[in-house]
Amino acid sequence: MTHHTIHAIMRDLKQYEGSAVSLYAIGDRNRILQAQGILDGVYPDIFTVRVDNGSYQKRYCYTYSEILTQHVKIRPLEGSA
Repeated sequence: MTHHTIHAIMRDLKQYEGSAVSLYAIGDRNRILQAQGILDGVYPDIFTVRVDNGSYQKRYCYTYSEILTQHVKIRPLEGSA
């Protein structure tokens, strides 16, 4: 069942590739990251979100299981897709 669920998450994210998204992630030591960025790439095992914060640009990489365990939440921003 998990295998199909991860594929469903990947399929859902694929439709927003290249679009603006809202990112919420619980990282190491329970640090919270809230940012807006571009869903940069959707790959077989991971997906990446590019965050441009004026003076710097950073790319975050996550697995689909992190969405499944609710450590990462991705939402499309209004007007994207």
